[in-house]
Amino acid sequence: MRRRARRSRPSATGLAAAGWVLSPALADARQVHAPTAVGTVGSGPIATVDDRGAVQPTGQGWSLDWWVGADDRWHRPAAEGGVRQRLVDAAPVVETLVRIPGGDARHVAYGARSGTEDVVVVEVQNASSIPFALALVVRPFTATGVGDVTTIGLTPTSGGRGRDTAQVVTVDDGPALLLPRAPARSAAGSSATGDVAVAVAEGGAGSAFPGVRDDAGGLATAAFLFPVPHRATLRVVIPCTGGQGWPADLPDASRVAHGWGDQVRRAPRLDVPDTGVLEGVEAVRRALLLAAGGGAELAEAAVLVAALDREGFADEAARVLATWPERLAGRRLAPATAAAVLGAAVGHWRLTRHTRLVEALLPELVTAVRAVERDPMAAGEGAPLALAGLAEVLVAIGQTDAAARIPGHGARHLPAPDPGTAWARLAAARRAASPTWTWGDLAGAMGFVATVRALLVDDRGPGLALLPAGPGPWYRQGVELHEAPTASGRLSFAVRWHGDRPAILWDLHAHPDLPGVEVTAPGLDPSWRTTARQGEELLAPVPPPPDFVPAGSAPAPPAGQGSAEAMAPRSVLPVGRLPTDRRPSPSPPPDTQGGSFS
Repeated sequence: MRRRARRSRPSATGLAAAGWVLSPALADARQVHAPTAVGTVGSGPIATVDDRGAVQPTGQGWSLDWWVGADDRWHRPAAEGGVRQRLVDAAPVVETLVRIPGGDARHVAYGARSGTEDVVVVEVQNASSIPFALALVVRPFTATGVGDVTTIGLTPTSGGRGRDTAQVVTVDDGPALLLPRAPARSAAGSSATGDVAVAVAEGGAGSAFPGVRDDAGGLATAAFLFPVPHRATLRVVIPCTGGQGWPADLPDASRVAHGWGDQVRRAPRLDVPDTGVLEGVEAVRRALLLAAGGGAELAEAAVLVAALDREGFADEAARVLATWPERLAGRRLAPATAAAVLGAAVGHWRLTRHTRLVEALLPELVTAVRAVERDPMAAGEGAPLALAGLAEVLVAIGQTDAAARIPGHGARHLPAPDPGTAWARLAAARRAASPTWTWGDLAGAMGFVATVRALLVDDRGPGLALLPAGPGPWYRQGVELHEAPTASGRLSFAVRWHGDRPAILWDLHAHPDLPGVEVTAPGLDPSWRTTARQGEELLAPVPPPPDFVPAGSAPAPPAGQGSAEAMAPRSVLPVGRLPTDRRPSPSPPPDTQGGSFS
């Protein structure tokens, strides 16, 4: 059982001076380090993986680090340069690579379900041409500071690999790490004896592990060493729900990544020239589904609902909303939180028309309205729009008298995004992202996909504006969005280019209560508008952006850096609900010499 944390802990500076190996996040607090959450769809985040591969189970005061003993020396990822990290197929499956003589040491961490247990699986593969030694190190550190570990033990447990007996590493008397067999050697450290790194580096690890106890300092640490032959993989398990036996059924990393891919097939299909944006959107979508299974704070949960709805995960958004009566019971809402709650519920209805859910939430929404009325200034600039949206919802469900009592119930719409700032926000979000598409908190991830969405379609007004900020660095390149939920209905559209003239194809399955929806493309042709539900149109010429470089006149900019990867026009074949037959091309305007775009 975990003991209550001590009132004072040693500082990272003091530990570094005493020779302890610290993660970059602890060694230099000025750097921003954004760990990556792992878990399962049902459980939510159960651990985080830092930018060097150390795994911290949620709510624990310790982490699992890894060191590699190669032919030349011990490689500790926390102190190494050139560590590379990525997500496997954009899923919350984190791969960390460390260069060693003859190749790489490959570390993969991911959440999985084994029977009824939630576990974190850690795999270390020898992707080099020579054997190495692996040290799995239980450390009294967390992603943000110094933790607290008093005792570490090692005992046999059920299961294992073949004739080997599995072992369970206990931290403060609770199961913390499952090993498939006994380690070849082990070593321990504490506040009195110093970091275990010294014993490992100097060959002081022994064949038996007697355990370690550190009542005075709470810095118990232990390293468990295993030989890893060429191309072999060692797999260990962190039991997050108390299991102590070796799991009988563990999916591998590729199977887990594939499962996350199945989960996001409901999302709108997006095709833009920048593959970095596509990768980021796919990664954030999986992170949103992971977060939906956890217990986010109310204000963050409200923003999460909006992001889930925009990305096509209405069922998950509804499940989060359905928890609000219990979460809001007897609670005095801060005005800003109340405005966020209103905005999330209103946004869910506008995109889904889930009337019954909104009706069930009416008492909570009334409470939120009163909280906003107490201090409108503290509620923030989004409060008037949330109130106006609630009035719209009340009218739609027949509560016209209640709608009239909403303060400032007249319809309001936000202005279209400024082209310069919209593209600048996307570039800034790209620069701030980690290699695993994290920003330090979930808000950064949600802000990234919201920015991409705002560049593609704006549904905050009475109609739909496609590419409202203009083509930007996607100038003369195809863009597609399919089956996107909007306030007007499910939208699919594609843009093709013929020289400087864009051709737009669209297909809108509007909500039944919206008889006429105006579709525009202000960033392409401000004069074009239509209320047709589907069609295709060749628009007026669009001048190139100031930094546009025609294909063939200069080397293409690096891929994934916020600019177009290639400037040559490409064919965009509409799929999904867009027309797929080769119909006659629309006639160009009389004063142009345009040609067919089919």
